Amino acid sequence: MTDYLQSGLHQWAGDAGTYKNNLMMSSSNKSYIEFVTSPGNPDGMTHTPVVKLMKGRPGAVIYDLAYYWPQYTPIAHAADHDIMLFTLSKSTGYAGTRIG
Repeated sequence: MTDYLQSGLHQWAGDAGTYKNNLMMSSSNKSYIEFVTSPGNPDGMTHTPVVKLMKGRPGAVIYDLAYYWPQYTPIAHAADHDIMLFTLSKSTGYAGTRIG
């Protein structure tokens, strides 16, 4: 989306693992936004942030919890993050709607 909008404010830096490796090799202290889709589809595995684990890096983590419903995955703990996106589309068939 950042490439499509051609905004100079944001830059797509690839997946979080690649971005983290590049940060570890540089002295840059750029801010970032990391999207964490948890649980993932189709595997149902829960995921955690990759970049946020690096101390001293300014940034935000957005959790996409579209499949965080008991019929898709066991709910082991309450979702308690600063920024979370949910959807009713998975349980109602109403595709593309997000609330957060």
